[in-house]
Amino acid sequence: MTRNIHVVVAIAGSTLAAAAFAQPANDSLSNPITIGMPSTIAGTTATASNDFGLVGSCGNSAYAKDVWYRFDCTTSQTVEFETCNGTSYNTVLQVFTIGQLGLAAEVTCNDNACSTQSRVSFPAVAGTSYMIRVAGSGTSSGTFTLVGSVPVPRTPGPDVTIGNLSDMSNYGTGSVWMASSAAVGTVADVRAYAVGTDSWNIGDVPVEWQASNQLHPVIGQQMYRYKNGRFDQLGMSWLKHGFLSTNSGAFPDMGPCDVPPSGGAQLGINCSDLYGSGLNGSRSYLGPRFDVNPTTGVYTYPWTPLVGTAPGSGDVVSRRLVVANSDVAPASNPGADYYVDCHYVTQDDAQWNNGRNNFSMRKVNPATMLNSSPSFTAATVRRMTALEFWALEKTAGGDAGINLTNVNFHERTASVTDRWRHWTSSQPDAAILPSNQWVTFNSDIQGRFIVASHVIPIPEGGWSYNYMIMNINSDRAGGSFSLRTPAGDAPTNLSLNAPKYHSGDRVLNNPWQTSNAGGKLVWTVDPTTQDVDVPTRGIRTFGPNAIMWGALYTFRFDSAAQPVLGTARMGLFKGPSGASGYQGNSLAIEDIKVPAVCTADVGGQGGASGPDGILDNNDFIAFIDAFFNGDMLIADIGKAGGVSGPDNALNNNDFIVYIDAYFNGCP
Repeated sequence: MTRNIHVVVAIAGSTLAAAAFAQPANDSLSNPITIGMPSTIAGTTATASNDFGLVGSCGNSAYAKDVWYRFDCTTSQTVEFETCNGTSYNTVLQVFTIGQLGLAAEVTCNDNACSTQSRVSFPAVAGTSYMIRVAGSGTSSGTFTLVGSVPVPRTPGPDVTIGNLSDMSNYGTGSVWMASSAAVGTVADVRAYAVGTDSWNIGDVPVEWQASNQLHPVIGQQMYRYKNGRFDQLGMSWLKHGFLSTNSGAFPDMGPCDVPPSGGAQLGINCSDLYGSGLNGSRSYLGPRFDVNPTTGVYTYPWTPLVGTAPGSGDVVSRRLVVANSDVAPASNPGADYYVDCHYVTQDDAQWNNGRNNFSMRKVNPATMLNSSPSFTAATVRRMTALEFWALEKTAGGDAGINLTNVNFHERTASVTDRWRHWTSSQPDAAILPSNQWVTFNSDIQGRFIVASHVIPIPEGGWSYNYMIMNINSDRAGGSFSLRTPAGDAPTNLSLNAPKYHSGDRVLNNPWQTSNAGGKLVWTVDPTTQDVDVPTRGIRTFGPNAIMWGALYTFRFDSAAQPVLGTARMGLFKGPSGASGYQGNSLAIEDIKVPAVCTADVGGQGGASGPDGILDNNDFIAFIDAFFNGDMLIADIGKAGGVSGPDNALNNNDFIVYIDAYFNGCP
């Protein structure tokens, strides 16, 4: 007595109905089914036989039931075959080249790339035919779905980002505890929000998602407003600590979700994990930002307990995304645009140098800001901060005054052990390698600030200069911002907007100091700031108020000077590690709008620093002083080969460029 099985085969978009049969039509190596690319095939090994007792380089399938497929490659490219979804048993996949006498050589083999199912990927060569064997592990057999595709390139290593901002919650108004050196107490009339996030692993190995240690993501939430030509960050949240990945397949853009070997303790390749706004606003999972090094993803766990800061009875605000109620009330903000973005930080992602694409943003409907569930006006923009989206949106709308630039630098090196596979290999199987094959390599982690300049003409004359500096993943943080001003210019209306740290998240909300002397306009964190003991809270609050990660600071002034494309500088708050190759304390911000200045006009009478509108020997004296005193704003003006522009170093190139500027009269 035989069992009749009906098999449906879908090849390259067409569906073929096979006749009922006792054994699969492709049970024998001599009678494979030819498939194209892409292909999706429903098949079975339940009633198949075994060919030859083949011993492969992986799995236990020598005597397993198997079936065969043939792929004739017409274009040289990497191809992938997998049984990760729609398969009922433990599979093994093997690929062979074909010789005159049958199988020539094994190309690749995989047993458990995605849970107990399999995936193989290999560079196929045009004009070559390949045989694909679908078998079982041991005595396993059953139905399967074989998918062939040309894979979208994935990021090497674990790479978590956000596929969607799902929803928002508005928790209402109240008071929140904030600190500065001048005052320690509560700030009233603030409102709290939370934003839902659906994470997505776009890397080629799973991301660790272990709830009870340092190997899980933390999630920051931020809100911004654009009003009357000004873009500001309104507030930020504490950090949601992740737990138990669901490994869903919400984003099939790069293929199906591969359930990882550790299940919910990892986020698998192409898998997603949704935390709605209710979870991201749950205070029992919210820890302070100061615990986290965003460059390495390392943080204190359990997070630092802040005595006396737990939300009390009736408190709906603390630890959540906190903003001033006046900043979101529709009646007080006509014509304003609102944006939110969220940010994932996790250790394995960061140390593979994948920590700069972990933001996604979404625009909020201003009319719903006071609703219990504010709505969005457009879809999520993936892997982009609200600042970047705003700049692109306004530029596309005709605002020619915006310039956006990334400031990247070597923040540190991390030693990474790749226990999944040799990421430089052509075999991207996500199976754990034997310990004697683990590879350790140095990952040079890049820190990043995103800087936007926005220059607006003032109706009565002159210009309003606005600079937005956002810290993406730098633990060293930003401690100063400076630019040059021309002779005779007196910038006015200097201001700085910064989001507030709250609920005991140990950063003082102190104002920065400003100075405008010697042709230099400078903002800097207050160097006189002292740490503040708060005995009633049982904590010590850190200071001063540097540009920490996930924060955007906006610097403003008005000037009569014309804007040109030029350079400003930012000072890093924390010093370098001391190892060679690390960035010093000063970063050039290039390709932004700044007031037009004469490069060579840096000195006045008697060698005093500062422009005077005249080029003479005093300028040479002032430049030499600036060079030997390490004044990068004045003296870092030359690159290799005597090319004009900063390179974050002082050397002979700067002298060459200065001399050229001097004798050319600063055109």
